[in-house]
Amino acid sequence: MAMTPIAPLPCGRDAATVWDRAAAGRPPDGHERTCPHCTAARADAAGLDTVVRRMAHRDATELAPPPEMLDRVVTAVNGPLRPADLLVLPSPYGRARLARPAAAAVLRHVVDGMAGLRARSCRIEQPPTAAGRWR
Repeated sequence: MAMTPIAPLPCGRDAATVWDRAAAGRPPDGHERTCPHCTAARADAAGLDTVVRRMAHRDATELAPPPEMLDRVVTAVNGPLRPADLLVLPSPYGRARLARPAAAAVLRHVVDGMAGLRARSCRIEQPPTAAGRWR
């Protein structure tokens, strides 16, 4: 599986290389000692390493979600959709319906994957047909 390349730090250094050097316990080189970007990346790597080690040593029961979480998730997934929550899409096999929140989530994901763009929110509208009914 191909890894998505990590953007270089503002100083031009490869962030993954800086993280790997820090994770391996190698001391910073001359540039990394004086560069605020590399120093911050090394600090992030150390902080993440601390959190991961702490979580690795915890008992699995401490990490389990609360018992009511399953009920909340199932209720949200199985909850009834109002007709306004569905988009009706043309299809060669007849009308297809897509949940508006699912379409919005996919759209935000696609936009967030574009260089320099972030979709904080989006609203998807479907205009009524000439007869005043939804397509």
